[in-house]
Amino acid sequence: MHPTHWLISTQALHDHAGASASGVLWVRAPPAPRGVEFSGCLFLALRFPREGAPGAYALVAPADRALVAFPGRLAHAVLPLAPEALRDPDDVRISLAFNYP
Repeated sequence: MHPTHWLISTQALHDHAGASASGVLWVRAPPAPRGVEFSGCLFLALRFPREGAPGAYALVAPADRALVAFPGRLAHAVLPLAPEALRDPDDVRISLAFNYP
């Protein structure tokens, strides 16, 4: 497998209902290039649409040394990382996800 293959993946909408808190720490996250600003963003489903009421969501862009924590029951996903985000070998993204009981 190519070393960057696992970097160009996505995480489907899911939750961690058994955890009181979940989150991600981006250790290293090069900025997304122009035109693909949502590349690799964390998608948080704050409210699902229902009976004529619109849904609400938040997008959090990865940034070096940034920490995002949220309730484990909150549905979330990771948007695909655009190939353009990996312009050269130094464009490495390192992130750690966690759940707290």
